[in-house]
Amino acid sequence: MINHDEDIYYLSIGILLDAFQKAQQASVDIFTYRLSKKVDHIISLVGSPLDKTLYQSQKAIENTKNVVKDNGTFPLISNCEGGIGNDNFYRRVKEFGAPALLLNSISFGTYEFGDHKAMYWAKFVQNNSLNYIGKLSKEIISNMFMKKISEEELLDLIKKWNEKGETIILDGLGGYNSLYLG
Repeated sequence: MINHDEDIYYLSIGILLDAFQKAQQASVDIFTYRLSKKVDHIISLVGSPLDKTLYQSQKAIENTKNVVKDNGTFPLISNCEGGIGNDNFYRRVKEFGAPALLLNSISFGTYEFGDHKAMYWAKFVQNNSLNYIGKLSKEIISNMFMKKISEEELLDLIKKWNEKGETIILDGLGGYNSLYLG
C-alpha cells in the first residue's frame, strides 16, 4: 500500500485472499479515524492524484460524509485540472437541476457508469452545502449543486463558525482518510 506521496505504508505477500485481507486491515488501521460525534463542517484538501478531476475528488466527500451533521458545510479544495472527469457524472447532475429530481431518475434499468457518484452527490447535497475552491468554472460548479468560493471567503466562514462554537475538521488528506462514528 502506498500513500498519496507514493511512500510505502504496508506490504503484504502470500496467498492472494490472505494478503488482501491483511492489507485491508492495515488500511483501516492507517487511514480510518473514529469520531465520538458528528461535526458541523469538514474542510477537505484533496491531493494528487485525486485532485485531477471532480469525479475523483468526490472520494473526499464519500469517505467523510457520515460524520457531517445535517445542514453542515463541506468546502472541497481541489484543483481539478483535468475537469469533471466522467462526462456522464456531470451530465446526469446537470440534466436534472435538483438533487431530488436526480435521485428519482436513476434506476438500474437506465444505469450508466458514473450514475452511482451522481446519486451519492445528490444525496449529500440534499442535506448539506458544498463549497468549492479550485480551477473549475463557477458555471460548472453551480451545475453540480455547489458554490464556488475564494480562499478569503473560506477564511470568513471559518471565523464565523468559530464564533458560533461550531465544530470543524480539516481533512488534509481528502479522499484518503475515512471518518466514522463509533
